[in-house]
Amino acid sequence: MRSETTTTSKKDRLKKLAGRLQLDEQGTLTLDGERTMVIPASVLTTIRAVGEAILGHGVSGIQYLAGEFWGRSVGRTLRTKGVGRDVKEVLRILGDQSFLRGFGRLEIGSLDEETGLAVWRIYNSPFTEGPVIEEAHHCYFLAGFGAGILSVLTGNEVICREKRCKAEDAPYCEFSTELTPY
Repeated sequence: MRSETTTTSKKDRLKKLAGRLQLDEQGTLTLDGERTMVIPASVLTTIRAVGEAILGHGVSGIQYLAGEFWGRSVGRTLRTKGVGRDVKEVLRILGDQSFLRGFGRLEIGSLDEETGLAVWRIYNSPFTEGPVIEEAHHCYFLAGFGAGILSVLTGNEVICREKRCKAEDAPYCEFSTELTPY
């Protein structure tokens, strides 16, 4: 899947993004009307590390479910706006937004638009930076997001697993979906 990043300069895209940002007198930053914060990626991994210290591996499930909830919400919003008809196009748009928002570059390896079965990669995931965590895979939020949005867009319930992680010295984080057994 070709990304918009190859056709438009990063500088031009950042200018467009800046034009969509608003900052009010109270210090509230919004992007397209949604409250937004600019934080270092290490904040995400610090929250996860502290969560691991308190809850153990249970924090991974919380992150996955939060990502799945957010993915479903985004999928429903796109459907309401009439954008979610072509799954590949939606993923292209999300990939471009992911890139612009600092979540890394999305690459789709394979996608069955009917079932939601997919393999994709995120290059330079922000979830792999910061404190070292014993557990190998770190990108549970992204895995949950992928499962949530693909479930809504295809109408099939899928789960997602991270197969490779940059935190384990892989060149990227790789995810794959499978249909839920129930």
